[in-house]
Amino acid sequence: MVYRYMKMEELESFLEIDRREVIEHVYYYRDGKLELEEEYYEMDGFPEGEQQALLERQRRILEGGGYVIGAYNGDTLIGITSVENKLRGKDCNYIKMDILFVSKNYRGRGIAKALMESAVKAARKLNGKKLYISATPSENTINFYFSMGCVLAKALDEELFNLEPYDIHLELDLEGR
Repeated sequence: MVYRYMKMEELESFLEIDRREVIEHVYYYRDGKLELEEEYYEMDGFPEGEQQALLERQRRILEGGGYVIGAYNGDTLIGITSVENKLRGKDCNYIKMDILFVSKNYRGRGIAKALMESAVKAARKLNGKKLYISATPSENTINFYFSMGCVLAKALDEELFNLEPYDIHLELDLEGR
């Protein structure tokens, strides 16, 4: 497995990521706490148009001086994460991790953890003190981020919350990591 910064001309390989997943539980943030509810979804990939929109966002991230990091098995992109080059929050100490995906057949091998650590390093390069994550509320996703040391965001980013009000908004303190 090779983890490296991606170039603009490589971003199109993001379209090969296999997002298929069965979701059986979803978190909701209500009255200041997380509640886990039974809900069943068979994700058969990305919703129509979403993957292309995410690809365009990755292009803008690279154009803006951020980082897109790929996990490769040979020449095949099997995982991807990115961080934008924009300090957020009232103290300008958050860097947003934009995406984190690992193809279905490669999950459970530590790839997401390695990508997360790569995002942490990239965020530090951009002078971030905390990583801000607007995460899909599925049980597996949120439990992964908690296992990495993330906590509920102490200060919601209003712009990101308005874009994804059903996401779970998290932060990861980069100091001391």
